[in-house]
Amino acid sequence: MKVLASVFCTFVLFSCASSGVQKIKQFPGKEKGCALDIYTAEKEITKKYDVVCLIDSETGSTLYNKKTISEAIDLSKPKACECGADALVLVSSDRKGVSFWSWGEAYVVVKGIRYK
Repeated sequence: MKVLASVFCTFVLFSCASSGVQKIKQFPGKEKGCALDIYTAEKEITKKYDVVCLIDSETGSTLYNKKTISEAIDLSKPKACECGADALVLVSSDRKGVSFWSWGEAYVVVKGIRYK
């Protein structure tokens, strides 16, 4: 029983945030921490652009992680810089509350775009 409790505590305290990337077009990456414009809808974009990657990002689900949509977007930014993106466009987002197995989490899918 102690082992089960230990595994449960480890999962609850140390569940990590994650990001996945699907490259659409190849462009040189940008420096870490590059500046990115953020859009909530494609109709907001006034410049011509190419979609360079799709990124899904989720916050950690522990007591100590921020579990906001904004944090999930922030976690996707390094991957967008690696793709050579100039901006991110929010495709979808979701937020889950506290449950027996989790302290909650936030999840986003964003498009990394590069201006022409």
